Amino acid sequence: MEHVSATSIKLFKNCQRRWYERYILGKREESTKAMTRGNAVHRQLEEYLEKGVVPDESIAGQIATAGLGHLPSPDPEHQVEQSLDDYKVPNVAIKFKGFIDLLLFSEGTLEVLDHKTTSNFKYALTAEQLAEDTQMLIYARHVLEHHDVDEVTLTHVCYLTKPPYQSQRTSVVVSREHVYSKFEEIHKVVETMLESSQKQANEMERNKSFCFSYGKRCPYYSACSQKTKIDSSTLGVIRKLRGEQELELDDVIAKLKQKEPTIDEVLKKLR
Repeated sequence: MEHVSATSIKLFKNCQRRWYERYILGKREESTKAMTRGNAVHRQLEEYLEKGVVPDESIAGQIATAGLGHLPSPDPEHQVEQSLDDYKVPNVAIKFKGFIDLLLFSEGTLEVLDHKTTSNFKYALTAEQLAEDTQMLIYARHVLEHHDVDEVTLTHVCYLTKPPYQSQRTSVVVSREHVYSKFEEIHKVVETMLESSQKQANEMERNKSFCFSYGKRCPYYSACSQKTKIDSSTLGVIRKLRGEQELELDDVIAKLKQKEPTIDEVLKKLR
């Protein structure tokens, strides 16, 4: 592992096995239509904020236009698509990767703003959820390392991807102490991720309730569901170890030493 992101951390917390397949084994998932549309909307908004280019008449442009009232006026000085590489945090186990859609700092006020596309506003985070959101807390922790302020505003501007196109803005102000404390919790998860990256896939916890999340089957479902065949002799030992029968050390040793006969041994017995 060279870095972690909010997406990888969230996936690890949801299902360690799916995280392992995707980020450790490198089995990338195909982009969905929603992801492609979201990226297109982000590009329209980036062009608007930095260069004043009004969103076009494409579907992505219409979605973006619906949220312009929640954004500041265009300015080439806006800090758009800010990489976390430019706001490093010391003493972390591994680098955090991510891009802040818009960072605003004026008259001692700091705001981290992120664009979110959604098919329904019911999926938008509330102010309370925003204050606990892994992605926003990671972003806030990085920028607070480089800005001497006591609090930061976390903002989501959500854009509805179905007509009639609408938008809504949700913000919450959190203290430096809150951000630092929550980041420590996130960092502990990251340390566990690093330890898990050294293990085998079959050692990862599988969250069966996540196999069909968002109405779709996990792309690694087949590989994850494969079962290893165990012979009856080995199964007997496992059952004893589980306490299903009384365990005798000599029995375990004898079972472990057992091996399949070679061809020469079989032929010798037949002579």
